[in-house]
Amino acid sequence: MRVTKKRTIASLLLGTSFCLIYSVLFREIPYFEKLELNTYDTLLRLKSIDKPPEEILLVRLNQKYRDSRIVFPSFSERVFYASLVKQLLDHDAAVVVLNLRHHWRDIPDNDWQDADLVNAPLQDLVTEYSEQIVLVTPTDSLSDIPQPELQVYRHFLPLEDDLSEPFAPNYVQGFSEYEPKANRPVTLTNIARHINLSGNFVGLDHLKLKQSFYSAPLLALKKFEQQQTIII
Repeated sequence: MRVTKKRTIASLLLGTSFCLIYSVLFREIPYFEKLELNTYDTLLRLKSIDKPPEEILLVRLNQKYRDSRIVFPSFSERVFYASLVKQLLDHDAAVVVLNLRHHWRDIPDNDWQDADLVNAPLQDLVTEYSEQIVLVTPTDSLSDIPQPELQVYRHFLPLEDDLSEPFAPNYVQGFSEYEPKANRPVTLTNIARHINLSGNFVGLDHLKLKQSFYSAPLLALKKFEQQQTIII
């Protein structure tokens, strides 16, 4: 019994020592670091699914849409996207995730009258379907930024009679991380290997408030589960 106990203790000490040496020394050696990352990637591939679940519908805009923008000067992207999202929701989509265009940012103060007119289609959409919409804003990888910032599309939120907002931007807006080297990750924190489900951002709007946002997939999942509860 004593011999077995001593062997067990010796094995535990040996294993602990090896893990300590590996974590402190070997992981700093490029070869071992690359080996660890490749192993991690292999495990991710084994756990990943081949195609999205049937409940998810991906909508891509074709060449006809791009041609329409050129041929018709009065073509409005915001009207088109608002109409598309409404059609999806009217045909029983539980939640629609819409990628916000960078040039949909707010218009300068001296153009507020035009801004109200231009933003109206998406603002009306959010007003009517706030529980079924996720507006996606791209951001850099949160692992690389000490204090991340996020473009807040507050001008798409509905307003009460006293001009207050019925809910905060993070109720309908989520973030999506972007990294140029995502297709060839070199670190464990690369978004191809690691994603953040939430983050604290400084809003890039006139208020400059620090706010917490969910990632777009998590916010969409929460709203989807909410809709399933309502249906049941």
